[in-house]
Order: sequence, then structure tokens, then C-alpha cells
Amino acid sequence: MKTPLRLAVGSLLFRSLVFAALPSESVLRTTIAHADLDYTTPVSRSEEGMPIGNGRMGSLVWTTPSAVPLTRIGFEELRSPEQVDEKLKNAPGTTLVVVNSICGCAARNARPAVAMALQNAARPEHLTTVFAGQDIDATQRARGYFTGYAPSSPSIGLLKDGKIVFMLERWQIEGRSAGAIAEDLVNAFDEYCR
Repeated sequence: MKTPLRLAVGSLLFRSLVFAALPSESVLRTTIAHADLDYTTPVSRSEEGMPIGNGRMGSLVWTTPSAVPLTRIGFEELRSPEQVDEKLKNAPGTTLVVVNSICGCAARNARPAVAMALQNAARPEHLTTVFAGQDIDATQRARGYFTGYAPSSPSIGLLKDGKIVFMLERWQIEGRSAGAIAEDLVNAFDEYCR
């Protein structure tokens, strides 16, 4: 009978010594707060996203994840119907319009394909993008310039003097490699952008 009591007293003594050595709650909160991430505006680069996770698995949270890479390679993001009309209506020369999408299955190869195709000597004079699902009115207005094509995202349209001359719809993008999609774009650039 003496042993269990001795262990209980010893355990209680050990716990009280450990807790006495810890800093106060306010000191702990102040110390931990130095590692806080405080986002006052949306991040501008995907690598700056807010990390979330449990130590074994995690992710980054950010806004407009798919629009960021296109804007980094020279695309102008059109966020309103007025911006779309300003850039596309009777626009002289050639304009590439990428209807961007958050869809991982199709858009994941469309964006790198566009970047690859733009390495070609012949390329569109103007690069624009709208983001389906985010800028709904701008996307709808841009699709209005794709006469004869059903709405789809992602999709890539090439306009010449404000008129559609080439179109890649989702069904022509999904399931294909970035290289194959880029080849289609390069062929269109060679035909219409010289």
C-alpha cells in the first residue's frame, strides 16, 4: 500500500516542479505571437500563400492561384466587362485571350502550354486573361467575342482585329500534354501573327 501513495506523491511533486519552471501564459503568448503570419492584403505571388497544416501534411492558401502565373509572363488580367471591351473591341492586331480556370485537370496543362508557345518568334501582340468563376461578368463578355464557340474553361482564343480566328476549347485541352497544346498554339501564331 505504501508504493502507490509514494508514486502518486512523487508524480504530483514532479508535475508541480515542471509547471513552476514554465513561463507565465502572457509570456508564452507574446513569444508565440512573434511567429504569427498576419496577412493584411491578398498575396501577390503564390509562394507567399498562408501555410496551413499539421506538421506532416500541409498546403498554401492564396487568392486567384491560377491567374498569378499568366500575369507574371506578361498577360493583362481583365476583371470587368468594360476592361474586356476596351482591350478586345475592334482591337488592331492580334490578341490572345486565355479564359483561365481553377480546374486542375485541364488548366494545369493549358497555362504551361501558353508559356511555351509564347517562346515562338511569331506571337500575339497583346496578351489578356479572364478568370472563369471569379470574374464572371468579364468572362461572359470575353466569351461574347468567341462567336460560334460554346462557353468553356479553360479555353484559349486568338483574335485578329477584334475577330476570333483560332480557338482551343476545353475538350481540345483536357487530357493533352502542355507540349501538344503549345504546338497547336504555335501553328496558330505562325498563321495569324506574322
